[in-house]
Amino acid sequence: MTTPVPPIGRGLPLVGHLPWFYTDTDGFLLRLARTQGDVASFRLGREQAFLLSHPDHVQQMLVDDADAFRKGRLMQRASPVGGRPADQ
Repeated sequence: MTTPVPPIGRGLPLVGHLPWFYTDTDGFLLRLARTQGDVASFRLGREQAFLLSHPDHVQQMLVDDADAFRKGRLMQRASPVGGRPADQ
């Protein structure tokens, strides 16, 4: 059974893009980057999330200006998957 391609815009009421994110995370994020470009936004439940696809943006957020950004609850819970900074 194939999951339909999500509407990248608004998502579903209350859950946003969660069904597509959990069903096919890689495919969803790839489609998101292809349709929205280097900085894409989507909703996971009530939380707004962003996908940075350009290496310079990732470097700036995770290394250069890391203190200026806060991780949402979802990313805090996902840190074992995504890793932690070397100093933690």
